[in-house]
Amino acid sequence: MDRLRNGFTLIELMIIVAIIGILAAIALPSYQGYKIRVNRVDTQAELMEAVSKINRYKIANFHYKKSATTTISLSDLGISGISENGLYNLSLVFPAEIKSDGSTIANYTRWVLIADPITSESQRGNGAMCIDYQGFRHWSKTTTLTNCAASLMNTSTWDGR
Repeated sequence: MDRLRNGFTLIELMIIVAIIGILAAIALPSYQGYKIRVNRVDTQAELMEAVSKINRYKIANFHYKKSATTTISLSDLGISGISENGLYNLSLVFPAEIKSDGSTIANYTRWVLIADPITSESQRGNGAMCIDYQGFRHWSKTTTLTNCAASLMNTSTWDGR
């Protein structure tokens, strides 16, 4: 007598579970890499918006100073010190100029805008990003907050790849 076969055997179900496991093992790291790149590109767009605000401030005030000896900060421009996605610390730095005799003087004209990954978030170890007053931009996975500004004129992968 032929029995009607209803349902799946245990072997068939185990094969399906194995296939799903293999697909998940391939797809999850790929998705995580995609998400990291998207977060970086979103922060780059936020940096470009901040550059626009910095330039508008200079156009309106003819300089980057808030007072005779104080430069503007991100809060003066209405920008938080943390990126909108909460994954990067943002900072606006006016590095001191080094004179030929080794002494330093205050700098009120050249700035560097830096986004440094927050170490407790998903972007940790993904490199800092920076852009300067001339429009030079830099990012690389090995870039740190301290060497980002020094790397501005080098070749970079700012485009998020």
